[in-house]
Amino acid sequence: MIAAAVTSVLSFISTNIDDIFILMLFFAQETKPCRKRQIVYGQYLGIFSTVAVSMAGAWILKLISLERLHFLGLVPLGMGIREIVVYFKGETQEQDEEKLPLKENRKPLFSVMFLAIANGADNVGVYIPLLAGYQTGQLVIFCIVFAVMIRLWCRIAERIVSLEALGGFLRKYRHVIVPVVLIGLGISILTGSLF
Repeated sequence: MIAAAVTSVLSFISTNIDDIFILMLFFAQETKPCRKRQIVYGQYLGIFSTVAVSMAGAWILKLISLERLHFLGLVPLGMGIREIVVYFKGETQEQDEEKLPLKENRKPLFSVMFLAIANGADNVGVYIPLLAGYQTGQLVIFCIVFAVMIRLWCRIAERIVSLEALGGFLRKYRHVIVPVVLIGLGISILTGSLF
């Protein structure tokens, strides 16, 4: 159970680190507590929509032999390698942030939810092989960890807005943190240590 919790935390961090920057943008432009709560609720709805799709995919994959699921570790491994390639091609996070459709007149709940879903499309490739190997108790732990991590993620994003040095560190080393965790996750799935 501890292994499932640790894996859930690592999978959340590796697949949602980009959300920190999106959440920072939203928290930076909202001052009213009620609108800040909408950001948090939107993040919950968006991420748990992605988790629901992943659980459905994992249920379908359980019809296949678990021995073949280890090869799905190629998905996060490939995503980590892609992150490295994208970085060296010069596509920066700042360029992505400039394209985000953030409008102050929009309700943050829906904006955050849709951005979390859009940003989480790739996350399904990481969650499905994890969830397909989990038993019911591990799935419950996964959901609890994600619920806690979403709230923590929102808190961190809100704090980073006021701590520019830490925000700068994450922006500066994102190209190292994301690929390392994704590649590590992919290797652990391929070697079968998660199952």
